[in-house]
This record gives sequence, C-alpha cells and structure tokens, in this order.
Amino acid sequence: MRVKLLLVFTFCIILLKGYSQQFTHYVDIVKPHSVFCDSKSNVWIATERGVVKYHNGNYELICDLDNITPQYVQDIYEDSNNNMWFSIWNYGVIKFDGVSWTKYTLDNGLVSNQIFSIIQDNFGNMWFATNGSGISVFSGSSWTTFNLTNGLKSDTIYSMEKDNLGNIWLGSYIPVGVMKYDGVSWTYYTVSDGLVSNEIYDIAVDNYGSIWFGTNQGASNFDGTNWTTYTSANTNFGLINNDLNCIDKDNFGNLWFGTVNGVSKYDLIDSVWTKYSTFNGMLEKKVWSIDMDSLSRVWMVTDTKGICILVDSTWIYYNPVYLANNSVFTFTQDLNNNLFIATGGGLTKFDGQSWTKYTTLNYILPNNTVTSLVVNSAGILYVGTASDVIKTYNGTTWSTFYPPLISSNIRSMFIDSNDRFWVGTQQDGVFRLMPGGNNWSNFSGIGLAGNMVNAFYEDIDGVIWIACNNGVSTYSSSGMTVFNQAYDGLVSTFVTDIMQDSLGDMWFSTSGGGISKFDGINWITYSKDDYLPNNTVTCILKDYKNNLWFGTDSGLVKYDYNSWTVMTTSDGLNCNNINSLFEDNQHKIWIGYWNGGASLYDPSINTFIEHINLNDNLLFVYPNPSLGVVNFDVSEEIGEFVLSVYNIQGQVILEKKCLSGNNGNINLKSCQSGLYYVNIKNSKYNITKKIFKE
Repeated sequence: MRVKLLLVFTFCIILLKGYSQQFTHYVDIVKPHSVFCDSKSNVWIATERGVVKYHNGNYELICDLDNITPQYVQDIYEDSNNNMWFSIWNYGVIKFDGVSWTKYTLDNGLVSNQIFSIIQDNFGNMWFATNGSGISVFSGSSWTTFNLTNGLKSDTIYSMEKDNLGNIWLGSYIPVGVMKYDGVSWTYYTVSDGLVSNEIYDIAVDNYGSIWFGTNQGASNFDGTNWTTYTSANTNFGLINNDLNCIDKDNFGNLWFGTVNGVSKYDLIDSVWTKYSTFNGMLEKKVWSIDMDSLSRVWMVTDTKGICILVDSTWIYYNPVYLANNSVFTFTQDLNNNLFIATGGGLTKFDGQSWTKYTTLNYILPNNTVTSLVVNSAGILYVGTASDVIKTYNGTTWSTFYPPLISSNIRSMFIDSNDRFWVGTQQDGVFRLMPGGNNWSNFSGIGLAGNMVNAFYEDIDGVIWIACNNGVSTYSSSGMTVFNQAYDGLVSTFVTDIMQDSLGDMWFSTSGGGISKFDGINWITYSKDDYLPNNTVTCILKDYKNNLWFGTDSGLVKYDYNSWTVMTTSDGLNCNNINSLFEDNQHKIWIGYWNGGASLYDPSINTFIEHINLNDNLLFVYPNPSLGVVNFDVSEEIGEFVLSVYNIQGQVILEKKCLSGNNGNINLKSCQSGLYYVNIKNSKYNITKKIFKE
C-alpha cells in the first residue's frame, strides 16, 4: 500500500449501517486509507480515527484502541495465530488477540513509534517498518533492530512482503529501491538491476512465486532471474496508469493494481488486463488500498468517495454523509421532524434521507464543539457551542445571538414551560432570559451549587432543577435550594443530568458516584455495586413508556421499575462510552457516543424477534449477503409451510405458501439495502434466518 503523508488533511465521511437486530449505526469515518480482509471473513478498515470492523453486514467502530488518541491507523496485519496487529501513527503498534490489547512502543522495544508496515516471517517473528529508524523485529520475547549500520540502505521503509521461500522484501524510496533479507544476508535491487523505478510503494507475490513491485513509474516483476516491466505504454493501457499506490492478489490469483487514475486487474493465466475507472462505473479514480474478502468481493479505499466494493460487475459505494464527528454530545428534533446532532466537529442535520453539516468551515458556527441544542415553541433552533455566542436557525436562515454578560463557554440550554430561556455556562453560572424582551438575569455564587452548569430539568410542579459541578440547585417562586454531597444524600458532587420518573421521584446521574434517586424525603444510591456497569453516568432519558435509560462509560442501562438491563457492544451498541440519549417522535432512541458516532435503537423490534426460534439445520439461505436474489433450501421434514420475509421494522414484505423439497428463491432487488428476516412457519416449526441485502 502506498504511504500517504500526514501533511495532507482531506476528509471523507461515510455512513456505515450495522444491523444488529434493533441497531443502526452512523459512523464518521475520517479518511479511510487502508482495507484488510482477515481469515475469519472480517473486513478491517484503517482510518484516521480508529478501525472499522465489518462482518456479515454489521459494522463496528473500534473507537478506543487501548485508550490511545488520536488513532491514525496506518496498517493492519493478521499473524499466523489470527492476532490482529494495528500500527497507530506516533503511538507504535497494538496487538489484539480477540479479547485483550497489547501495546508496543519505544518504551518496550520498538525502534520508532511511526510504523508504515507490518509483516510476519516464517519463524513467527513480527517485522515493523518505520519512518526513518529502520526495522524492528520482535520474536515474542526479544527485539532486533535493522538499520543503516547492519544491512539497510535506507531507514525509511514504505512496504514489506514475504515470498514463498521466506525471504523478506522491503520497499523504499529513491535512490534505494528494494532490499531482500534471506535470514542471513542482504541483497539490493535498483533500476540498474531491472526495476522500473527506485520509489517502491507496494510489493506482492503472485501464485508463481514472482515478486511484483508497484512504483511511481509502473510495475516491475522479478521471477528470481529476469525482470519484466509493465507500464501503460507496453500493456496498451491495460495498466491504466503508471503511478501505482497498491498491489493485491485476489482469491483466484489475479493481481489488482490501484493507481491515481483507476484500477487494473491482471489475469496471469490468460495475460488479460481489465480496467476500471469512471468510464465504467467508478465514482473516484484514485485508489489507495485493495483487498478481496472471503466472498470474492473486491474492497477498495478511494481518495474522496470512501469505501467501494466491486461485486462481479456491480459497484457498491458507501456514499459520503455528514455526521460531523464521532463524539456526539446531544440531539434534538425540530417541528419539521429534522434531527439535529451536536458533535465535537460541528452540527449535523438529518431529515430522514439526507445529511447536512454545519461547521466553522461554512461560516455557520463560531466553534465546532457543539455543546447544547434546544428548539422553542416557534420551531427556532438554538445552538450552543464552546464559545459565548449562540446561533439560531429558523429552517432557512442562520442568525447570531449575543447574550450579554456571558464570558465563558456555553454548556447547556433549556426553555421552560413559561418560555424562559436558560443558559448554563462553563464557569459563569446560569443566565436566564425572560420571554418577549432582553431582560437577562445571572445566577452564580450563593444559591447555585456550582458555576459549571451541565443540565436543566423542569419537574411537574414547574420547579427548575439545575445540575452543577458541585451538586444540584432548584429554582422556584420560593427561591433557590441547594442539594450537595456534604449535607444531603447526593452520591457525588458532579451531577451530569436530571430526570423525574412517572412516580414523581427525581433521578440524578453523576460522574464517579453512580445514580441518586430522591423522593422528596429519602435518598437512594444506585452504583456499580448494585446494577450499573460503571459509576460514571453521563445522561438520563425517560421514554414514552416511562422506562428510564442511563448512559454510562461502560454501556447503556434500562430500568423499567422492576428490573435493570445492561446493554454493551455485545448486544449491538457501537461503543460502550455513551455521551447522550434522545427519543425521537417515532419512539426510537438515538445514542451518542464518545468517539463512537451514533446509533439508532428501535425497541419495538423485540416484539417481532421474541416469538421466533432460531434453527440452523432446517433452513439454509444463500448467498448471504446478497445483491438481491436469495436462494433458500428447506429440509423435507418441514412439509408445507408459509414463507415470510420481514424488514428490520418487523413489517412483512413478502409472503407465500411453499412445500419443502421444492427449493426456491426470494427476489429483494427492489428492496433497500439492509437486514431482513426469512421466516418459515407451520403448526410444528417456526424458523428464522437473517439475510443482508447489499
């Protein structure tokens, strides 16, 4: 894979939908630049903000690689024990064994924390190519360094590959070319030996054992004796461009060349070239990385169009959308049902079909860290950012609102039942604007539990509750009241959110202490010792059925007044570190993560799923995933049955009577991409399988 310099700051954001039953995931992928298909049918995508893992239609953003941030993932590799290795620019490498993470840096053996490429030799040693410091080789217990003093002609290595004899090939830049290590000695190859160029971006080994080198002037092939050059000129433009970024061998032995002007496939058996570019379906010419998955789909990382997949002759693109950032702080919905998402990189609007991003780049926001959102009774959206300025939006026009007296960042906003506008700040307390004028009041110091204001809530009696960094304050016609840890039953001083349940009790989420409940007289604490996965609770939501939902640093918690349920990534969450919760007007729950994007959770799907018994032996559906036509085989013991296909909302989209032994197919070509359920049912059997339509 051709190395891209970190000085180039371009951004590509794409929507990835993961259909883990009730969840749809929306992930901001900032500049994907490498793809790797492992032996377990997973597809891994390296980005500038972590790794995306794809499996059977489900996408997972691994948003916390051993607590390393930022997470510019440069390379991905699978070793012989199926461990996954990730090089993270400036932070070394991380090994993932499926359960735990192990980090290797300068502090414990690596010669540099800037790793371009990873490979494993025939003895199980891991090789790490660095930027300017040579090669680190790790045996599992000891480290060896190769550099200019003991064999290398350059300390900067862009690419590595292992040939069929176990030799390690290294690609560097002008004037060095290629270096080969046979376990004892080094051999060097340059243009004087037969290379078409000394600038090597990628290396591959074909089924005949020949070595291929991708350069900025074409491809070179070396069979151990002879060199052959392939360029656009001598292949009649079969090689679509001489400036190569990557080479990959597919499952059939064909070689794929990613260039700055498209992709070329070379069939070595028949010596046939096939070209792909904008003239036959591609949306983007420049391709950085290519790999083929276990279903023989060719995955490509493009320069500006994100991820594309070639299935036979059909192109599938994950088109760019505008989730502004993976850290989601809050949501709101306007009177026209537009969803607004506040993130650490700007504001996103989703109208159900299309996405719109508002940032400082289009001169809309004063700051890209959007901290709070609120919509008034007239449908005006108020946007608070990490500044002392509020932006308003009426659906057409943006305006700027300068609240007087405020000198610190805005953390929270609220409009009460009397149309009073409340603003919570980072360090100046609370500001309140009365309706119909410009009459502002400031609450700080005495009477306010703390001058950092995290949230507001109005109870059924019209009392305003204020969550602060040092407790809780209430405001009513009788004045201010303070509740804190020292003199009351509040479990922690730092209160993050407030909610009143259907019984009238008040709930307080805290940072580090768990949850406090107050019935007006008594306080009750809920913590990790009871039902919570973590004592850092960031937000509270009461849904339309009066269930309480709590976001924590370790998952999502639901309380239905009888029992507690904890959901984590194993249940479908995209990330366990939850920032915000919101219920939209369709009673679906939006979950905002810290560096994990957002998920849409549909609780109603349980109604469809719960009555179905899964069986893996009597019903087979294939291919899965499918482009539209799905075949089904049913065991003869089933007899007559009704076949039904449901979408993810539990709606029947196809139904017919069938007889087992007569296999058939289902045509989903007219359906949207996503998850579907195939169900066969009679008086004795009720069997369901999931299928994913690309």
